[in-house]
Amino acid sequence: MAPVSWITPGLKTTAVCRGVLRGVTFLLRREGDHEFLEVPEAQEDVEATFPVHQPGNYSCSYRTDGEGALSEPSATVTIEELAAPPPPVLMHHGESSQVLHPGNKVTLTCVAPLSGVDFQLRRGEKELLVPRSSTSPDRIFFHLNAVALGDGGHYTCRYRLHDNQNGWSGDSAPVELILSDETLPAPEFSPEPESGRALRLRCLAPLEGARFALVREDRGGRRVHRFQSPAGTEALFELHNISVADSANYSCVYVDLKPPFGGSAPSERLELHVDGELAGHQRGRARVQCPSGPPVFPLFPWASDGGALGLGSAPIAYPGGEQAIGGRGSGDAWNFGLFPTDASP
Repeated sequence: MAPVSWITPGLKTTAVCRGVLRGVTFLLRREGDHEFLEVPEAQEDVEATFPVHQPGNYSCSYRTDGEGALSEPSATVTIEELAAPPPPVLMHHGESSQVLHPGNKVTLTCVAPLSGVDFQLRRGEKELLVPRSSTSPDRIFFHLNAVALGDGGHYTCRYRLHDNQNGWSGDSAPVELILSDETLPAPEFSPEPESGRALRLRCLAPLEGARFALVREDRGGRRVHRFQSPAGTEALFELHNISVADSANYSCVYVDLKPPFGGSAPSERLELHVDGELAGHQRGRARVQCPSGPPVFPLFPWASDGGALGLGSAPIAYPGGEQAIGGRGSGDAWNFGLFPTDASP
């Protein structure tokens, strides 16, 4: 189907039937209809194009002369009817996915499922008239050349067909930008174990109603991993079914949603390191490294099925005043704990 497998007002959808012989007659049939929808004259090419105006399941066949036997039908293609074009995809990359600072440049990419459309960038219900560029007819790059405090929030994009100027697509899934001038105090950031193979990261701010961001840094770079807007002063970010893929450095920031929209300095960094729990491996260890300071939480073991095991030993002291509790269970599968960055477990 071209350009897409759906029909909507203003869009000319076609079915392309392609064979292996030249000069044959192609026939298009919709499931449930007793007659062929189109019977074009024999072509000198190996394909034929049919306009499609109704939804349904379509297949095509061909024959070598007007009265000859039909070929086996093609695979079935389903055509849907949509009241509005489906939403595009809005993306941000590189520095745009990090915690931004005033003056940073941001590029948002909006990709439609077909070419030759008009794009629009929005924040809330407001259209944003910003510089744009394109390297392909199915996408547009929106350039926010110097973001300022107050420019954070949810951005969406949409598009419309040239032949239907009133028929906007649905909005894309939102992309959130968060800006911080680092004028507010850094939040307190601490890990807490949960039952099973899970970890909760607590981010505590000195003000209520802030927007919190959990920041992850690994080999792929630094980016905002999750957002929260709790009613109180702390956000709890939970990591479930921890595996090797969760190994990274984590920190958090918060921003005030009220003018002048100040943001915090980043919290202390926590390093989560996971060994051995990958591709069905049942033995491994996870640890969190953090700056030296007061005890934060003990070491917990996990079984390979995700269940928590009983603690089996007394606390073990490490330099800097931290403590860890060692544990071993029948599976001897998981150890999880807090260690200071300047000491080895």
